[in-house]
Amino acid sequence: MSFPIKYRILAFCLAASLCFAAMAYAQDSTGTLINYPEVIDEGADDLLLRLYFTLVDAEGRAVADADIESASVLLETGASYPVAVEHPDTPFYIALVLDASGSMSRTAEDMRRAAIQAINDAPAAARFAVLRFNEDIDLLQDFTETPGLAVAAIDEVVPINLKGTCLYDAAYEAVTRLGAAPQGRRAVILFTDGRDELASGDPCSTHTRDDVIDLATRYEARVPVHTIGLGEVDEDELREIARATGGLSAIGGRANLNDLFAQIMNALKSQWVAYTPICIPQGQHQATLNLVLSGGAAASGDVVSFETLRTCIPVALAVDAAEVDWETETVRLALEIAGEEKIAQYRVRFENVRSGLRQGEFFIAAPLPGGGQMELPAATLNDKDQIRIDIVALDAEDKPLAAADHTVTINRPVVAAVEIALNAVEYHEDKGAIRLDLSLLAPEQIAVLQVNITDAETGSRIVAYTLDPARDIELPDDQLEAGGRYLIEVIAQDAAGSNLGQSSRSLNIKARAPENTPLVRIESVKSDREAEMLTIQIYTENAQAVERYELTLVDSQTQITVPDFPRTVVPAGGLVPLSRAGIGAGEYDLTISAITERAVVATHTLQIAIDPPLSFLERAARSPITIAALAVLLVALAGLILWLRRRPDDRTAPAPDPLAERTYFAPAPTPTPTPAPAQPGAPRATLTAQETQDAAARGQTFAVTHLPCRLGRLGKEINFDGDGNVSRHHATLTLDAGVFYLADAGSTRGTTVNGERLTPNKPVRLNDGAIIVLGESTRLRFNTGAHLDKTFAADEPPGGGG
Repeated sequence: MSFPIKYRILAFCLAASLCFAAMAYAQDSTGTLINYPEVIDEGADDLLLRLYFTLVDAEGRAVADADIESASVLLETGASYPVAVEHPDTPFYIALVLDASGSMSRTAEDMRRAAIQAINDAPAAARFAVLRFNEDIDLLQDFTETPGLAVAAIDEVVPINLKGTCLYDAAYEAVTRLGAAPQGRRAVILFTDGRDELASGDPCSTHTRDDVIDLATRYEARVPVHTIGLGEVDEDELREIARATGGLSAIGGRANLNDLFAQIMNALKSQWVAYTPICIPQGQHQATLNLVLSGGAAASGDVVSFETLRTCIPVALAVDAAEVDWETETVRLALEIAGEEKIAQYRVRFENVRSGLRQGEFFIAAPLPGGGQMELPAATLNDKDQIRIDIVALDAEDKPLAAADHTVTINRPVVAAVEIALNAVEYHEDKGAIRLDLSLLAPEQIAVLQVNITDAETGSRIVAYTLDPARDIELPDDQLEAGGRYLIEVIAQDAAGSNLGQSSRSLNIKARAPENTPLVRIESVKSDREAEMLTIQIYTENAQAVERYELTLVDSQTQITVPDFPRTVVPAGGLVPLSRAGIGAGEYDLTISAITERAVVATHTLQIAIDPPLSFLERAARSPITIAALAVLLVALAGLILWLRRRPDDRTAPAPDPLAERTYFAPAPTPTPTPAPAQPGAPRATLTAQETQDAAARGQTFAVTHLPCRLGRLGKEINFDGDGNVSRHHATLTLDAGVFYLADAGSTRGTTVNGERLTPNKPVRLNDGAIIVLGESTRLRFNTGAHLDKTFAADEPPGGGG
């Protein structure tokens, strides 16, 4: 079927206008092209990974003088390494492979001039070899540092009439010669004006394209093949050879031969090298190179395969056995250690599993005697409890290399007939005193009571008292600080100073609440799509008590925090302008936190929707120049249509179809969509923080008004920001058929309900009055029904909620 000439002209003009608009608003994007990898084994502990790469734009041309702010390599194992990036200065071995087949007779002189110009523009450390090929392959000049010798060899590239093009054999020969070249950077520049064939049309080479790619990507070769095509070439073949080997491809006509050679030479001069030490097992691996350019723009990463020829053993720790010897007051550990030669010392901490309180910290120099034996004092451990032993291997700069933990049950024997129990510890703020209530059995055998007050956070002893035996003891508080957490330990000793028994309790001294509690709230968020800005309206009260404000933005669907957040902000006049560049369209949870020197004192979360950036047509509509250009184009098109319509149409219109005129098609009825049922309101419940390391949340009751309800830190429905044992997303409270369930979200330190530890992501039923422990230190009481606090409004959760 053919169309009238006027419609063909109209279609051509419309296509031209769309191309014009697209070109006017095309945006460059930068990507990485890894030319080849190297793994250097210098006999050290780690291996050195080098990635030679080129930055390219959207058209595949090299980007010169790029400003790279940071770079990293991500391995297939999930391990990420920061890398150093620089321009290499090692020798560069370049093989010029030039077509001298019969089809080159008209363009040979232009080709020689372009190749000579490329040599003159080569990198400073370049060594050139020149190969000529048709049905024969000749080495005209081996690798030389003298440009004049390479230029003289290029002058000998003269086409021979009726000779074919053995393209793949020539590329295979060049890669073979580069594989035998001295250590340094390598590249093949392959130029041709035809396909791999003889004058008869039969294949010319004995090798195939895949043979060339396989040889060039071998570990011992690592040769990028850059291809230049002129005229009637197999463009897909040339581009695939370049892509698969880490090279670039330039295809064009005779008029731009100089530019084709210059594209490849600019890429060689713009080459980078990224390098980092790695420690991984022997074998094949994959690496992704990620770059951040000036201004924060990310260059799209390239993936490359590489091979390591030996195994680098990383540091690893495991606890084989642990026991407590009460005769010598010693904790003995047997460790299994790998890579101990990299370890400078071990940090060991004792932590009470039930309370989360630290009961000792020790630093032990490496290497350990006896192939991993360690002995530690047990004097600070409680009578009967479970203690978690955390061991971290540190290097010479105190950076962690590996970690292990083990739990042991403490059952300290007590001297017969003597018992001591610390029944209660009371703090009287008005008297500035601490009162201890003791029970003593066989007090006549007790000579003195040793009372130690220890900082529960650091494990360091604050003050010690030696007192006569008594059931009521009163101590001054002059050594304690408001808001502190302490361990009070009472030890009964005989006249010889031997321990007869001991007991301990924790003491939390509440910080005095400020007279004016800070308040912060997000009033509104406005999105300016054209300026790519978010303007956040913030309301604050009692801001004088706040040290700083921080914003966090979390994707509502994936729960992934946007990398540019959190960030410290200053609400000037209640307004905070922020760039929305790099933030995709979607639903987000925006949280602001008011923070003092000690803790987060107020938070507020607002769910916001961020619309997509301006489309091409929307941006075009905002540009006066573009509107004017399109208006002129539309006027011209309208004139052209009028002129074409006035021309007589020399074709006779087809006769009407009588059957079509008598035929009637009734449109199918459109079904009416059935509206979805309304979502019923969620029943309410409460969580009361009975114990927690978060001073701001301790003793508070939180109303559950939104389900599912996430428990954690910073940006969840209910937060315990001051408790480091609580994970960022620790657990989730849900409702099903009127029954509440709780599921651990894969937290670091686990969740228990009524003393039973939860399996991650497996919901358990909650009854009224259930006791929930998050991370072993935040203890919550769950209530429903008549236990709800009537003071909570259904739409106003208390300050600890997210």
